[in-house]
This record gives sequence, C-alpha cells and structure tokens, in this order.
Amino acid sequence: MNKNIQLCAANYEATLFKEALKYGFFEYQTMRDMYRELCGGQDAAMNESLVFRFIETQALILSPVCPHIGEQIWQILGKNELIVKSKWPETQPVDESLCKAADFMRDVMADFRARIKNSMSSKKKNAFTTPPSEAVIYVAKEFPTWQKAILQLLEKEAQENNGALPDNKTISQQLGKMESLKKFMKKAMPFVQMVKEQYEKKGMAALASACPFDQAAVLLENREYIENSLELDRFSIKFTDEADVEPIISETVVPGAPLMHFFPPREGVSLTARNVHVANALFDMNVEVMDGDSVAVVARKLRRLNKSIKPRFNVTLWRYQDPVGGDRKMISCLDPLAIHEKLEDSAVFTVDTEKKTVSVSNNGKAYPIGDTIVYVAQ
Repeated sequence: MNKNIQLCAANYEATLFKEALKYGFFEYQTMRDMYRELCGGQDAAMNESLVFRFIETQALILSPVCPHIGEQIWQILGKNELIVKSKWPETQPVDESLCKAADFMRDVMADFRARIKNSMSSKKKNAFTTPPSEAVIYVAKEFPTWQKAILQLLEKEAQENNGALPDNKTISQQLGKMESLKKFMKKAMPFVQMVKEQYEKKGMAALASACPFDQAAVLLENREYIENSLELDRFSIKFTDEADVEPIISETVVPGAPLMHFFPPREGVSLTARNVHVANALFDMNVEVMDGDSVAVVARKLRRLNKSIKPRFNVTLWRYQDPVGGDRKMISCLDPLAIHEKLEDSAVFTVDTEKKTVSVSNNGKAYPIGDTIVYVAQ
C-alpha cells in the first residue's frame, strides 16, 4: 500500500493521470483482493484497522479524479472535515524485498493454478482424472555457472545501452567468444530468450543471479494459503541442487520461478464424517482418508467438501471411544460429545487399503477409528 501511494503521488505530480489511476485504483484493488484471499476469502477475518486504512487511503488518493465519490465515502467513514481539505496519506519507508516477495507469491500462484489445470487436460497422455492432492515444489537457490555468465553479459549490455538489450544475433556472437559457454551453446540462446521475456516484465530484476529473499521461507510461510487455494492436502519443497533431483529439472528451474510437480492421487479409505450437534445445518459427508494424513489435513478436506464450513470456523475431529458400536449409540443432546475423544491437530491417521481399516495415533497411542469420525465446526 505504501509503495502504491507513493507511486500514485509521483504520477499525479507529473500529470500522468492514467498511471496514477493504475497504481491508485486498479493495482490498489488487486492488493485488497489478494489480501482477502490470503486471509481465507469473503468470510475470513481480516485485520480491521488495515481494512479501514485501505478504505481511507483509497478515497484520499482518488479524490483528485473523483471528488464527489470521495466525499461520500468520507462522510460514511464519519470524518468531520471535507476530503478536499484532508492531507495526502502519510507512508512508511517501503520494504522492497517484501514487495518482491509479494510479487513472487502472486506470480507463482498463477503458474501453479495453470499447472493444475494443465495436469487435468484431456489432451495430455497421462492426465489426472481427479484433481491432484499432493505436490512437490522445486526451488533453485541460484543459477548454474553458465547461466550466471549470460546474465552478467546481459546486465552489462543493459547498463551500457540505457536499458536496451541487443538483438539475439549480436548476443549470440558475443556468447560464442566466451570459452566457458562452448559446451552450452545449444542451451544458451533459449535461455537468453526466456530472460529477455522476463526483462520486459520485470526490468533489471530479471537479470539478477539470485533472489533477494528466501523463496522456500516465503512458500512455507504461506503454506496454508497455498494448500487451501490449490486444494492440496500437502506439499513439500526440494532444492534443485539436491542429489536425487533429475537433471532436466535442475536445468529448467531458475531462482524466482519455482516449479510445482504433482503426484498421482493415492488410494485411501472412505470414512463417514458426522456432525452430532443438534439444530446444525452441517450434515454427514464421506471423506477420503489416506495413510499419513494428519487431523489438520482431514479438516481441510472437510472444508473443501462442504463450503458451509466458513473460514472463521474452527474445525476439530473426534473419535468414538467405542469404534465398533459408538456410531449406533444414542447421544445426549446436552453433551453430544460425551462418548468421544478429541483428536489433536498433530494426530496422524494410518490407513490399510487392503483391509479397509483406519487407525489414528493420538497422544502417543494408536486407536482404531471404525467407519465414522465426528467433526465439530464452530
């Protein structure tokens, strides 16, 4: 927000009203939508003070071009003076690395969504019949040596030519003179073309040989958002310099552009998830439990199956103390959970697909589940 407010002010001063509107309205609205999505969607609990700061600053920075709407919003907010008499919003210093990390998340999520859609394309030979639920994200810490050499050459050319890069023929001739690239000439020009495409979008940042932030840390910090948004049960992160990574992946993945690879769906066992509270609109549903699923993973599956479980609801799972006859016993309306035991979020399910049985390790002990598990969403 601070960065866009500053960019909007700079463009107003330069009388570039189209650019001012770009940063002050369109991108500003996009940031609000992304924040809402990060919080969990329409019904999520967003930070109240931050939301009101967004509304106030949005009205202020748009007041030069739409003063009447600005005044109306200003009155609704309960302000005493006119918006035209109010000062331009004060901003804190911009953390550029944080802004780049936010742009990184927006770009990778768009790429991940496209890859999920592509993985289920009927035109593909090995297309998935159901949406993937598990994935691995390959992250490159830095470019290989030969790619670094190309980036350094392109950066030098851009600096000497006021930001303009030479045509591919000139670049190819310069690369041919570099001894260190003799073995990689077949790969060099496709890489140059990819970098030039990124350069048009990101500028000099596309020529950096390493990321200014920890990519893996950003992805893990946003794990819940990634898993919920992509409807994944879990994902792991692997670095391209690890020994068991295929060469084609280590050569393809570059810093700032991680690659998500999906695993084929595993076989599981279907359980009945039951809500035992009376006068509640959340009904029974079947949920597929796989070996190694935690309680948090199963709770996330329930949210996907039933959109009535709002993001603000806390979902807990309970097991019947009697796994055989528990789901056939009468329950108390005053204490419907009396015959159940709560499962910790860290509890892990063990599934035997041959015998079609499910057990759970809770507080250091293993318990059979039976055919039914109880959930509470409040």
